[in-house]
Amino acid sequence: VRHASAKSLALLGDDFWLEAFPLPTGPPSLKTLAASDRPEILEVLVDLLTVQHAEDRRLAAEILGLKGAANAATALRVVAANDKDSAVRVHAVHTLGELRDAASVGAVMSAISDRSGGVRYAAVLAAGKLGAMEALPKLLERLYDPGEKPQVRAAVAGMLHQLQC
Repeated sequence: VRHASAKSLALLGDDFWLEAFPLPTGPPSLKTLAASDRPEILEVLVDLLTVQHAEDRRLAAEILGLKGAANAATALRVVAANDKDSAVRVHAVHTLGELRDAASVGAVMSAISDRSGGVRYAAVLAAGKLGAMEALPKLLERLYDPGEKPQVRAAVAGMLHQLQC
């Protein structure tokens, strides 16, 4: 559908969308979307956070982070908490940390307890970027949990050092 719409817009003289969605069933072009300064791109990226294909959702979260799209934080918080694909949740949590949006502290704190070690790792790093001192009890749980992944425990130790705890 997106490719067909892009082809229609190209017929009207706007080739950008055909470059952004070059394949009938494949993911959008990360390079084209990330390089664009068009204001409507952020809306398209937020919409992509809800599509069926996990790779499209992951790319959308990644590009929103590259663009520093603070106005997408609300949608990213929903994705970080609810997306069924852990790679998508990782990118959403990472982007929340990059955006340094204070309203995202709760979502990042929740992600510290995610079932995926990759999400927990991203959440620890994001908590550090947010300076989220309220996450300290959850971080200490991760640090002293002998079943926790070593990279998560190491990230917690680094974050505690960064916060001078």
